[in-house]
Amino acid sequence: MDYLVDELNQNHADIAKKIVGAIVVNKQHMTEDQLLAQARTFYEAN
Repeated sequence: MDYLVDELNQNHADIAKKIVGAIVVNKQHMTEDQLLAQARTFYEAN
């Protein structure tokens, strides 16, 4: 994730400044409902 953010900062600053945060999840071991719950928790905190 850090690599992606660094790349965006270097090459697409207009997009990079819209990033409000990032979390790393293992989507292969999560259901869709679990992913949605994780996203809701993240956005409630921000």
